[in-house]
Amino acid sequence: MGEKIGKISIFTKRHLSYICSVLSWGLMLLTFWYFEYRVYGGNLEIGSCFTYALICPPIYAFSYFLNREERKEELVQKSVLKSKISNIISDIILIGLGLFFLWVIVFKNHYLINIYLCLSIILFYIIIKYILPQKECEEKNKIKMSGWLVSILFSILIVDVLIFCIIANPVTVKGGRQLVAEDGYENVQYIDNIKDPIILESIFVDCDLSLLKHEEALNFYLYRGFKNGESYGIAVSLVGRRIVAETKDENNKTLLYFYRIHSND
Repeated sequence: MGEKIGKISIFTKRHLSYICSVLSWGLMLLTFWYFEYRVYGGNLEIGSCFTYALICPPIYAFSYFLNREERKEELVQKSVLKSKISNIISDIILIGLGLFFLWVIVFKNHYLINIYLCLSIILFYIIIKYILPQKECEEKNKIKMSGWLVSILFSILIVDVLIFCIIANPVTVKGGRQLVAEDGYENVQYIDNIKDPIILESIFVDCDLSLLKHEEALNFYLYRGFKNGESYGIAVSLVGRRIVAETKDENNKTLLYFYRIHSND
């Protein structure tokens, strides 16, 4: 038993960077899934990022270790043939993109989560190029460092989603249900999200939809509730954190159809 524990301990120490990268990858997937589908009902629009993050890292890791020897030679060549001019050009381009993304977030629209993710990639580039030690090291250490770099990238993406949720501050599915209940509705049921304002208008044709600035940025929740013994469809804006439309569903064929095909409860 002691010998097995010793072997496990040696294996863990030897491959700690890879173990941490796998764990951080799993934590990133869990974070993406939880906030996208459980907290915000699919309205953060990081579903494609979740799919990409689920499929691509294992494929890249497999190809990386499959061509490990070729990768070693490539790293050596890069360290020898590194061009200062190309580095300066790439730095200028990335700094320009970073400043542009910051301008979009601060002055135009801070509800675009993909902009935050792009900034994360730029931040990761800055970390590996300017913050981590630049001295030459053994190839074995470079390969080990790649595992830690992957963990850093996944950790940045996790923090990125959290920062976006703090800055954008959209109402959650649970919070939207509470808003509807506070407006006097009973037996409130979450149906689904509405991602297109045209669909919103087609459902609530008898409502005067006067949306505030950026209220279309993160879509709407659709709820069903009862007031005074009658059934209503209610739309809540994630950004505005308010009810933007409500209508009786008794003779609303579009709304009733929406109930049938999208009901989640």
